[in-house]
Amino acid sequence: GVGAGVGAGVGVGAGAGAGAGAGAGGDVGAGVVETALHELELRLEYIPGDGNCLFASIARQTDQYEHSQLRKACAEYAASNFAVLDGFVVGDYSALVESIATPGSWQGHEALAVCSAVLERPVEVYQCDALLGVSKRVVSKGEGDPIRVFYNGHDHYHCVVETRTADVGTG
Repeated sequence: GVGAGVGAGVGVGAGAGAGAGAGAGGDVGAGVVETALHELELRLEYIPGDGNCLFASIARQTDQYEHSQLRKACAEYAASNFAVLDGFVVGDYSALVESIATPGSWQGHEALAVCSAVLERPVEVYQCDALLGVSKRVVSKGEGDPIRVFYNGHDHYHCVVETRTADVGTG
């Protein structure tokens, strides 16, 4: 099944800052987020806030999909794998599938689990707040290289890549 194994948050970096910082850090400034990620040899790649940010952040790290293709693959997977995902989904399952299929429709943790299953790669979600600094949780399905995203704690995802990664997918 989709191992929706959400690991305990691992605090990293400084835990103080001010302002939302261009939507990157939620309650913490973008500089704090970027510094903490840099300490992990990671960096943010900013994604436009158009409702497709989760899929764009993930697709950018693959050579398989554009974000619209990934969204479609995830909707198809979710539609045909109810038994696998049912225990992870809160609310109306058919509404979730319809929402995943709708371009520009914001998605959250359920779609992360579906993306992980479709790509057969774990998804690492980084988040930052004033008390915890940068923390990481993992949505697991697969053994490949992790897909990394940053969630601002409210409504937006950015791509996170290794600093030594010169070129990633086209997303």
